[in-house]
Amino acid sequence: MPIVTSNFAASTELAGPDSYLVNGQPLWDSGQHCWFNVPNVQAIADALEQAYQRGRKDFVDTIAFVQKYDADNVYEQSWKPLIEKLSKA
Repeated sequence: MPIVTSNFAASTELAGPDSYLVNGQPLWDSGQHCWFNVPNVQAIADALEQAYQRGRKDFVDTIAFVQKYDADNVYEQSWKPLIEKLSKA
């Protein structure tokens, strides 16, 4: 099953080889002094149509791909070593 996500910020990390990245409209939020991305609805619909036309065959296992973002895995692989390192400083 492919992922359809925004081609902006950290969302691209979750996009595996069979995913669809869709562009949006950049939006400056002056109150927060940062950029946001307004989704392009037509681009999302186009990506969904492409995924539908492709069917259910030959997709990389998306669940296996995103397992590296599981909370327990992120804690063990990233947070725990960092906490240990910082606690020794």
